Amino acid sequence: MKILSLLDTFLFAPDRDVRVGRLFRVVLAAQLFVEFLLLTPSWLRYYGDPPISEHLYSNLFSISNSPFYLYGVLCVGLIACLALAAGRWVRLSVLILFVIQRSMVLQSPVIVNGHDYVFTVLLFCALGMPLGGAPSSNSHHLTVRTIFGSILARRLAQVLFVFMYLSTGLAKPLDDVHWRDGSAMSWIVLSTRWSSFPNASFLTDPYVSMALTYYTLAVELLAPLLIWFSRFRLAMIVAICSLHAGIIMLMDSCILLFN
Repeated sequence: MKILSLLDTFLFAPDRDVRVGRLFRVVLAAQLFVEFLLLTPSWLRYYGDPPISEHLYSNLFSISNSPFYLYGVLCVGLIACLALAAGRWVRLSVLILFVIQRSMVLQSPVIVNGHDYVFTVLLFCALGMPLGGAPSSNSHHLTVRTIFGSILARRLAQVLFVFMYLSTGLAKPLDDVHWRDGSAMSWIVLSTRWSSFPNASFLTDPYVSMALTYYTLAVELLAPLLIWFSRFRLAMIVAICSLHAGIIMLMDSCILLFN
């Protein structure tokens, strides 16, 4: 019973630190805004008619192939990003962005990248988060307010974050021997496709490669677990940020948004 009580407190206790939700809201809105801007030159090519897939999925882009309509969807998405970042009409903005992002995945699944799935999942979780600034409620009366104020949606996003990092951290050494022998970073740096500094000699040093390779695996496997404990949280956040900062600096710009 004590274990169940602790689990109940962890999952459903009031979420009093609204700063986390505000930061999540602003950062998510900013990333989606950047994504839409980057897609603007190819918007009609990627999301026009017909869909780039074997099947015809019903979504926003299957309603009409008019350029006016398609760019209208894009403009609505940009406006929803600004409203979400500003904290205005938060629930409606999240719903609009979720529908648009999900439609993008359904319309052109063969060009979908990692960030498309990450954004879709986070927007789905955000539908139930108290992102408007009000602390969540611990009331046991089931009402619309308590449903959308529950910390459960944030817990779901955190659990999905854990699975995302653990799955990539486990897949690397299981699928590729270079992650096991420590040479993965050397091959990435030598690649003219993936490296921002191909043939950078100091990065191809065996010891440097092993350090970066195993550091990457350690962060992806340990951070999503240790970040749940307050004594490790700051160190794990720094480690995760350093990992992605390294990716942005050392690898090709096309992987900037989880591609």
